[in-house]
Amino acid sequence: MNMIENIGKVFFIAVIVKFPMNRDSLDNFDYHLKSEILAAATSSKHVWAILSDSNLHIINKSNPRNFICKPIQISGKQSLNSTCKIYVSPDENNCMIITPGFLYYYSLRNPDEAPKKLILPQSGECKCGSWFEEDGYPYFIYCTSNGEVFQLSPDSTKISNHLYSMKNKTPIYNILILNTNITYVFLFVSDHILCFFGDEPLAILFCRGPSNKVIMVGPSNTTTLDRSCKFNNQISITCAFGILTLFDFELAKSQIKYKQTVTDYNAQEIIAFTFCQYGALIAKKDKVEFISNKQTNPTKFSLNLPDVIKIVVDENHVWFITQRRFFNISLRKFLDLASEIALENKDYEFALQTSNNSNTRIIAIKHQMEVMKPPEMAKFLFSLNWPMQFIANIFIDSPKFLIQYFELILNKNCNFSIQLAHWTLILYSQIYPDSKNDFLVFIERHYSKFSRNAILQVLEKVSFWEGIEKYLYLINDIETLINMSALYQKYDSMLSILLKTENPTQFVNITLKLLNINPNQTDELFATILQTKPFTPDKIVPLLCISPNFAIQYLQTYFFKKNDIYSSILVMAYCENNTEYKIIKMVKDSLIDPCRALRFCLQSNCINAATEILWSLAKPELAIDHAIDYSIKYNLPELEEEVKKLVREEKKLDIQKRGWKRLLQKTNGNKRREIMAEVLDTNLFNFEEITNYVDDMDTIRQYKDIMLEAVNMIQEAAAPVHYRTKFAPVFIPDKLIKLTDRCVLCGTSIIGQKFVIFPCQHMAHSECLKENTQRLRKYMKTEFHDQYLRSCPVCGFASIPETSGINCD
Repeated sequence: MNMIENIGKVFFIAVIVKFPMNRDSLDNFDYHLKSEILAAATSSKHVWAILSDSNLHIINKSNPRNFICKPIQISGKQSLNSTCKIYVSPDENNCMIITPGFLYYYSLRNPDEAPKKLILPQSGECKCGSWFEEDGYPYFIYCTSNGEVFQLSPDSTKISNHLYSMKNKTPIYNILILNTNITYVFLFVSDHILCFFGDEPLAILFCRGPSNKVIMVGPSNTTTLDRSCKFNNQISITCAFGILTLFDFELAKSQIKYKQTVTDYNAQEIIAFTFCQYGALIAKKDKVEFISNKQTNPTKFSLNLPDVIKIVVDENHVWFITQRRFFNISLRKFLDLASEIALENKDYEFALQTSNNSNTRIIAIKHQMEVMKPPEMAKFLFSLNWPMQFIANIFIDSPKFLIQYFELILNKNCNFSIQLAHWTLILYSQIYPDSKNDFLVFIERHYSKFSRNAILQVLEKVSFWEGIEKYLYLINDIETLINMSALYQKYDSMLSILLKTENPTQFVNITLKLLNINPNQTDELFATILQTKPFTPDKIVPLLCISPNFAIQYLQTYFFKKNDIYSSILVMAYCENNTEYKIIKMVKDSLIDPCRALRFCLQSNCINAATEILWSLAKPELAIDHAIDYSIKYNLPELEEEVKKLVREEKKLDIQKRGWKRLLQKTNGNKRREIMAEVLDTNLFNFEEITNYVDDMDTIRQYKDIMLEAVNMIQEAAAPVHYRTKFAPVFIPDKLIKLTDRCVLCGTSIIGQKFVIFPCQHMAHSECLKENTQRLRKYMKTEFHDQYLRSCPVCGFASIPETSGINCD
């Protein structure tokens, strides 16, 4: 099959042209480079080429119009020939050019500079080289026709470091370096390969000498040894046997071990070759051949591309370089063509590996299903690295194949194991109960990868009780197991779990579930627990709180002396059942610390017990506060009466007054008036202390006695008062004075002191008016008009008539 029909072609000169072509268009389109390509190398972004006109071309792969052309300065009458070689550094920024007699260095970091000629030791002609990165710095290793090996730092002015010399000055025709955890250096001579290895620097590695094991390649000429490539830590070279590939290198007792394969080709016919993950591309004089990696009956086909001197396979393209042309083809197109040929040749395995066409894949898979068993097919499908959804669609009617495939992926700990486990469960459920044992093994092996809700839903759907039980035991989800046991009426299993468990939390949860399932068996269940008593009381507090009788019976064994933990549990049980008198008795009998009992009572709103405990702690203030708060909050009339009784019986007058004030603050309406009546009877308050609690509906008659008492106290305590400001007679309007009326200046009740009522109905104490006038004179430092001093301090309404001779000082 002619591949040219599917290849896009790229030519490089002043103009780049790329278009689909056939054989005819290839012959007619004869646009050449001005000079021949003598040597070429590639990196991920560029193609580096040496032309016969002594120019170095660096072409951008993604945009061939973007290129660099630099002349190579040749001395005298020398010229470049086909023996030239070019090597690109690992960082893809530098290259070394080997020409007859000289070595040139060029760096993309200095794109304006021409390739620099390097001065080398007089040790023969430079034959080959290889880049090597040591401690993050690139070095160039080159070999000479006299068998010398040198290490060169290209951007340094230092003389090359000598590393090794061959015996009898045997020429070295090629050098390859594999840099993994162990460094391997291969030197190619006429009929064998020397290998240096180790994890030391190159200088020490060469100083120690080569391995005792010599790799024989048979009698070869210098041209064949020069053709080599590296791919995935393997090396390949043309030799007398064909193409020799060495791989799987390892060290054993200071000797190198490796595996090798030989592709049967006439090395003299091979111009260039390269390997990729799908096989090998081999360039001959008139064509390019492809051969797959399959050991037996591999897929082979030829491409009608003559005079190819370099083949490169990168992530997206296959590049073919002739002496005057550059071709590239999409890697995807290349593989699609290869898969079609493989399908015609019935190489279904290779077609599956390379095809991106759904129809081709489906045809190949159906043929493979006929010859492969499910485990074997699963391994093969896994190696293809196809989208899982695509494989699932193909095998949707063959669940056994899918189960094996999914289990293989699950064993690899993939990132989407939860979703994959769910798919596998669904497939198992489709063939249940035939695969019951395999289903159980699958659950046991991969239970940690399941989504809990998903697997339970699938198992419940097919009523697979054994699977449910095994999974819940594996994840130690006893609570769910109890629920599922009840659903499947496995009551004996539930009770067995209850009596065997050593986890108190699980014991409590199981018991509570059993009580909810069958509440009529509560007494029998508690009797069983009392017979065993597997845990100390502090471990099963929720069960003890269910029944005070059960708690008391359970604690009898442990309550032979005062114990804070057990006594606290018992108090909590009493609080739960509102048996407050028992709590009070325990406090009086010193079976529990009063503060600890108080905390439990307050948390459980056992206010009677809390009040008694506070009283026993000689803290009646807190007792009154708590009692009043809860009586008002929960509207408990009987508790209010108890509060009043406590207040009345309180012997400390200041505490008693605080209690009455608290009652007045928290009540209103008739309740407040009733309490106010009792407050007035106590004779504990003066008039000023209760004015803030007077209601608008109250009358002076109610407070006449206390008001008279307040007036008498004022008169008795009053002393002669001399005012600097003399007010003229004030006309007091006919106004009804209320107990709630207040001074506009100080805000306190107007009753109880001398006051003035202005015609505007504002009222103020006489003393407050005096202080206000003095304050204004002090801070404003000015004299005021008499009219201003006679005016209301709020609205300015004059209350004192203008009279000559009035002293307003």
